[in-house]
Amino acid sequence: MSNNRWNERRGIQVHSKSLKVGIAGIHLETAAFNPIETRRDAFHVSLGFDMLRCVELPEIDAVAGIEFAPLYYARARPGGAVSQATFVELLEGLIARLHRIGPLDGLLLAQHGGLRAEGVADAEAAIVLACRQVLRPNVPIVATYDPHGDPGEKAISALDGACAYWTAPHVDIGATRRRALSLLRHVIVEPRGQAVRTWQTPLSLVGSMAEGESGAAGDTFRDVAQVAERVGVIDASVLMGSPWLEGRPNVLTHLVIATSMVVADRSVRELGAAAWERRAAYRHRYPVVDSISDLQKVVHHAGSASTRGPVWLLDAGDAVGAGGVGDRFDLTLALIDADLRDGLVTGIVAPRLLERCVEAGEGTFFETTVGPELAPSSIPAGVKRTVGVTVRRILPHASVREKVNCAGLGHGRSRQVLLDVEGMCLLIGEFRRSIDDSDEMIADGIDPQRYAFVAVKSTRPPAGVGARSPVLLVSTMGATDHDLGRLVQSV
Repeated sequence: MSNNRWNERRGIQVHSKSLKVGIAGIHLETAAFNPIETRRDAFHVSLGFDMLRCVELPEIDAVAGIEFAPLYYARARPGGAVSQATFVELLEGLIARLHRIGPLDGLLLAQHGGLRAEGVADAEAAIVLACRQVLRPNVPIVATYDPHGDPGEKAISALDGACAYWTAPHVDIGATRRRALSLLRHVIVEPRGQAVRTWQTPLSLVGSMAEGESGAAGDTFRDVAQVAERVGVIDASVLMGSPWLEGRPNVLTHLVIATSMVVADRSVRELGAAAWERRAAYRHRYPVVDSISDLQKVVHHAGSASTRGPVWLLDAGDAVGAGGVGDRFDLTLALIDADLRDGLVTGIVAPRLLERCVEAGEGTFFETTVGPELAPSSIPAGVKRTVGVTVRRILPHASVREKVNCAGLGHGRSRQVLLDVEGMCLLIGEFRRSIDDSDEMIADGIDPQRYAFVAVKSTRPPAGVGARSPVLLVSTMGATDHDLGRLVQSV
């Protein structure tokens, strides 16, 4: 089916002079302190029109006069830096598709902004520059970014424009692609009709400090959305970055694209000043617990005060969704030491322990040493201990298999095991996983309502958790430690 016929089928107006826009990307959020390289088998690569769902472009119907040329999209779960061989292979695959597609009027890159690769000085810029070498000199390139990415000045300078999501959690990905396509069309039609200006503010926002619909982070997102509506402004974005990308404090970067440099400069400075003025107001979305003694008091208090569901504990230092390894037992063992056992700890990746459980069978008991398996020499070192384990249930084809998708966020036929460890209930798996929706647990036959608390390896509770359910962010150690000073000192 031709691109025009496909567009017509989707109800998009097709003009005889429609613009042919390529869509591509290599998407990864990197955590600098995760020692495990992200290799080729961690990426899902989608090609052609199959990738439109992968880059979340259902709202593209609203952009008329565009002929789509989907090329190549690779994405992996957040993790360690990409191996050099993997990065070269992925970039060569993208460039090969770009060569074969023929002349384009423009290119949209669907990036995260946090891609880092071993042996590559600036991976995000390398992708843009490699595409630039293939395209005709006057073909514009626009990118979309996650606001928690930091593509860097070299990448931004090599682009004709960029748009970042205006929400975190990100519910406007499709809308952001639409903004980028509108921007790209503007650049194509008026190649000298825009000015790009960036402004950096020395604010280092860690984890949930940089997300939320309310509070300082929500106000920061609303600021850029409001500025984007002004006369003379084409688009506005904020890149809050992440200290885990480089293992150091980050800066907050505003980006404004306008019809004149005067408008762009005035707007971006105003946005930076507003963020700086509210610098003391940036807070984590959830109460932070720094010690087990505090955790014991708060869990009991929250549990007694709550009338709806368990207390949700966020194992923030080993958060898979932010790039953590996901193999640490630190929180589990600390909860046992605090005699907090009426709960469920989920998401620990422990393939060797899982294999032993499968071999032993349900109902068996054995003693073993638990601790980090994927990154046993990680810094800071994870806690290890010999414990008694009872295999309660083996889930050979758990619902995580349904997560196999173009985002690279799942593994087929993933196995999980429900264990009893010193009276604590654990759900371990053979692959890195964060539970994104509480319905996934129910699909696995596990009812979170049965427990006083549920721990997840994430910086936010799963979707479906009620607004009245208490949530605590536990400041654990690991690759995504929210105490950046402690993390840097441990290296």
